[in-house]
Amino acid sequence: MRIEIEAPQQSWVEEFTTLKSAIMGAAPVVAYLHHIGSTGVSGVPAKDIIDIQLTVNDLADVDPDALGRGGLRAQTDRHRSLPSRT
Repeated sequence: MRIEIEAPQQSWVEEFTTLKSAIMGAAPVVAYLHHIGSTGVSGVPAKDIIDIQLTVNDLADVDPDALGRGGLRAQTDRHRSLPSRT
């Protein structure tokens, strides 16, 4: 698969805003959403993929069915989970 880098696009900000609304509507009450990756940095060429990180206190609080109803899918990385901050 060939990776193509594109010129910076304003649409990346708009796409993230739309996705954020859908994700936060299905996320646990205490959750944080971050636009990560190169499309999240203004003015930087990038792959045309919006990378998003949803941070929650406990993965058990995430309802994959709620995300699915919004046309989304959860991909967890339990190996990189950080200890909770108290």
